[in-house]
Amino acid sequence: MSVLIGVGVPVGGFPAEGMIGGVPASTRSQILAAVLGLVLLAAMVGFAVGLPKSEGDEAPDLDSSDSSSADVSLPDSLPGGLIALDSGDLPPELQAQIADPTILAEQQKSAVDSLSELYDAPASFRVYSAEDGLSVAQVTGVGRAAGVMLADFPPIDPGLLGVARNNVELVDVGDAVCALTWSGQVPQGQPIDPAEVPQAVRCQQGDDARTFEIQAQGMSAETAADVVDSLVTSAAD
Repeated sequence: MSVLIGVGVPVGGFPAEGMIGGVPASTRSQILAAVLGLVLLAAMVGFAVGLPKSEGDEAPDLDSSDSSSADVSLPDSLPGGLIALDSGDLPPELQAQIADPTILAEQQKSAVDSLSELYDAPASFRVYSAEDGLSVAQVTGVGRAAGVMLADFPPIDPGLLGVARNNVELVDVGDAVCALTWSGQVPQGQPIDPAEVPQAVRCQQGDDARTFEIQAQGMSAETAADVVDSLVTSAAD
C-alpha cells in the first residue's frame, strides 16, 4: 500500500481560504484533514511486512533483550520540528483546526491496541505535524526486532525501465531503510532535482528489541530517517 496517509472524512470544520501564519489555510486544512481522517491500516500493513507475527511465525532471537519491556514510547516532539497533535504544544492556529481531539485519541489508541495484540509486544502510535503545518507524519513503535522491509514496487534498476528515476525507490538513508514515493517518473536523460521532496516517505529502523517506523508527507528522506534514528538511539540509552 503506497498511500501512507489516507484522506477520509475531516473531523469538524476547517477554514477553506485565507492565510494562517503566511501559509494558505487551505493547505493546512487539507493536511490536518488527512491526518484526522487517517487510514490506520496503512501503518499496520507496513509492520505486517517487516515484523514477525506473534502466532504462526517464530520470533527472531532477541538475545537477552525482553521485548515485553522494550521501550517504544514516543515523545511530544521529534526532529524536523514535528509536534505530536495530542501534545497540546501545537501553535494555536494549528490546534484550533483540530475540532475534536477525542476522535484522534481514540484512533491512536485503537492502533496501539491492535499492534500490541498482533505482535504480543508493547506498541506506540502518534500523529505529528510540523510547526508550519506543511509536513505530517504517523510514527509507530513496536517492541519487536526489525525484519525485512519491502517496497510496494520492486526496486528495479530504473535504466531497465527506460527512466532516470522510477516512481518508487527503496534506499538506505543512514541506518534506516526508506521507501520513497515520487509524484512521477523522471524520463531518461533528464536531470534529477536533488532538492525535490518525495510525495510520500516511509522509513524503518530498529535494533534487537524494537522497531520504529515513520510514514510521512511533505518531508525529505533525510528528515524521516533522522526521526527513526533518534527514536532507536534514545530508546537504547
